Amino acid sequence: MNQLLRKSWIAAVAILALLVAACGSSSPAWVAVTIDEIGVTSVTPRGSSEMADGGFAYESAEFGFGAIPSSLAADPEEDGFELLERLSAGGRAWDLYDLEADGFIVRLAVTEIGNTTYYVTLHASPTLVKEYAESVLLPALEAFEVEEIADTYVVPADGDLQELLDDLIAGTDLPSLGVMVFDGEKIIESAVTGVRRRGDPTSVETTDLFHIGSNTKAMTAALVATYIDEGVISWETTVEEIFGEVLADLDEGLAQVTFRQLLSHTAGFDDERALLPLLAIEDNLPVTEQRSRIAEISLTQPGQHPVGQFMYSNLGYTIVGAMLEELTDTPWEELVRARVFDALGMHNCGFYAPGTAGELDQPWGHLDERDGQPLDPGDPQADLPHVIAPAGTVHCSMSDWAVFLQSQLRGFQGSDTEIISPDAFVALQTPSEDSNYALGWATIKAPKGLVITHNGSNHRFTSEAWLVPGENWGVLVVTNLGVEMASPTVSAAVEAMLARHLSP
Repeated sequence: MNQLLRKSWIAAVAILALLVAACGSSSPAWVAVTIDEIGVTSVTPRGSSEMADGGFAYESAEFGFGAIPSSLAADPEEDGFELLERLSAGGRAWDLYDLEADGFIVRLAVTEIGNTTYYVTLHASPTLVKEYAESVLLPALEAFEVEEIADTYVVPADGDLQELLDDLIAGTDLPSLGVMVFDGEKIIESAVTGVRRRGDPTSVETTDLFHIGSNTKAMTAALVATYIDEGVISWETTVEEIFGEVLADLDEGLAQVTFRQLLSHTAGFDDERALLPLLAIEDNLPVTEQRSRIAEISLTQPGQHPVGQFMYSNLGYTIVGAMLEELTDTPWEELVRARVFDALGMHNCGFYAPGTAGELDQPWGHLDERDGQPLDPGDPQADLPHVIAPAGTVHCSMSDWAVFLQSQLRGFQGSDTEIISPDAFVALQTPSEDSNYALGWATIKAPKGLVITHNGSNHRFTSEAWLVPGENWGVLVVTNLGVEMASPTVSAAVEAMLARHLSP
């Protein structure tokens, strides 16, 4: 559920930037590496540890490889990078950029091959970046070769959609895969393939329910916007204004945190250090009391990061839910159902793991942390704790989720007939100062204009949504497998639909 979006330079760097401690470096011995997901062969230092998605850590440096369709590639300079030079390596031209982030230097090398933009990133301290650029980055560029891209990354853009999805999941771990393409008014095409549970022949159907994980966040942001449009609160309403009379010991630094900061992940919270220990709160309590208790504990002690610094946080959205519940004396689930689902006619949406315990009436989630083990929806492990619902526990049919996404698409185009105002949509697509994350959405500056996107996973299901307002186009992808195992195929489905529907 807390996977950062990887489709811009800033977001790609965020995944690699684990900020390992600085230490001495030495000239590495090289080993060849092939990144199947993007069809790239290069080299990495012997002794480097592989992370994910082509990312590697070596001593005090981190580096990685990535690719994106050129039609969606952001301009690095617009994302704050400084062009250093254009160089030749491995028989091709590369643009080399630098960005200072959190006291470290991110060096980015970019080249275009065909309709694909490839990039290599290096992350190191200012004192070591030059040495690592010579000993790590340059050899990787010299050895960089693009081979035939694996089927899990790019598939033909033409042909029957059902057959394309069949080809995509053939030979993968995915039990199922669903895709829906739409514009602001209609569904352009959709299909699903696969089974509801691995080991059982029951096929998925287009009307089946899929858990969408952190794509819930856009719904929570829209819910907050309905109250802002009514003048009940503002984006700048603070924690103190909501909880000041019930929480006497608010931390001085967090008391002035706003809805905007909570929704943009700049409120100072760290899930690993703050949220995970809190999930042991008695789950026999009503979920609203659990959220209230988590908010109380979180807000009466210092945050884990400076307020204003981006750190993706499900805790922040959980606190937003608690604030709305304090404001309205109504559970978040009832609020979002009334003000979002019912207001838009989304009658096939709900919360937590879809389906009936012990039955196969809906897709079962498959836990990537257990090699894709299927989980009965009645299993206590079938979803994440319900207390963090505002951050990511909604399930929907593809068509009902598309209804929400179509409304968002129209709103981003300036429509004044949606459930929230045009001004609210401007806020939803305006990122915080030091990241590409806005309110419930990540944003990318691309040749086709602003692209708005998010992914989500509870590690049992995975979903991804892309909106291109300038093209009046969007796509959603769903599967009942967790993100660690499903990500390459989900990305391949997105890439195929971009190639199928949008001109380069």
